[in-house]
Amino acid sequence: MNDAVFLRLGLTVILCLSGLVFQRTKIIPILQMGWIMIITCFNTMSVDWLSNFEIYQNSSLYHGFFGWLMNFFKNQFHVDFSIFNGVLAAISLILIFYVIVKETQRPNIVLSFWMIFPMIDNIVQKRYFWGFGLVVIAVYLLIKVTNKWLAIVAFELLILLAYNIHNAYIFFWFLPFFLLLSRKKQIIIVFIGVILGLIFSGSLLSISQELFPDLSSKVNLYFGALSNIPIASLLLWGAWQFIQLYIVYELYRNDENVFGNLIIGSNIFFVILIPLYIFDPVFIRCFRPILLFNYIGMANKITVYAGTGNQILMNRRVFCILIVDFIITLVTFYLFDVSSITSVGFDSMVKMIYSNNSFFNLK
Repeated sequence: MNDAVFLRLGLTVILCLSGLVFQRTKIIPILQMGWIMIITCFNTMSVDWLSNFEIYQNSSLYHGFFGWLMNFFKNQFHVDFSIFNGVLAAISLILIFYVIVKETQRPNIVLSFWMIFPMIDNIVQKRYFWGFGLVVIAVYLLIKVTNKWLAIVAFELLILLAYNIHNAYIFFWFLPFFLLLSRKKQIIIVFIGVILGLIFSGSLLSISQELFPDLSSKVNLYFGALSNIPIASLLLWGAWQFIQLYIVYELYRNDENVFGNLIIGSNIFFVILIPLYIFDPVFIRCFRPILLFNYIGMANKITVYAGTGNQILMNRRVFCILIVDFIITLVTFYLFDVSSITSVGFDSMVKMIYSNNSFFNLK
């Protein structure tokens, strides 16, 4: 690892730790947002770069909002893929930063967790990230718009745009209607869905091909073969999904407010992903917009107050949950971005991103 990459990684670690330690310092989140913007928007090579580059090069084959977006940039402004990616990533980040700043007084906590996971994965999975900000704003509207049906209409329109960019957002079509149900009905539906998913996991390829004939290549890619260790993958990532639910449930089980109901209900809803982990943990990306709100929910529960003398105290239960969440996030980063067994390895996932950035070549 050369000195430049080491320094960039070191700055990321410093900003991440600073955000966790100096929770109310206003300059820290500004620096964090600036650094995230630089690392994300100025990236010039990553694992999925070539596949996304080819999509942009063949933009004439795409229709709808996504096709119009690519052709507008390509034909009207004649920009190359790196600029197109940078602009869309910047728009997505601005929408995400807006929601973080509006929803919590401790944005540095949220940004610190983001820098651990899923920042690297969002940079790698570029097409998915172009729609990420739209989904975050859509969920934000469910929280803020008091007219329930107006919020749902706005939500579905934004999800339509995000889905046109990347079909992984298909799950969000059903989320607002699921949230209208009672907690008991939510649990029953998800329980039945998980059981049926596990029973018919061997038939998911043919079922998906029938339901989504236009997505045959994606269906074959993700459902064409089981994970190398399907039972271990199911248990590991199924446990991960339940831990996410447990964390927000412990934090908000006694809160009768819109945010608390939404965050618990959304985490219950995405338990439905568990049968898919038999094939590939990549399906966790479908949950990542909600993971951001989990981080926001965690940050909002942190209350630091002065004790006797010079002591600084925090609610013990919240502190323990924070530590558990921090450990889980570190483990997730390791499994997705570092380990050569469960991912393509540190050099391809992390080092490549910090090594290839046009911002550091500006003159």
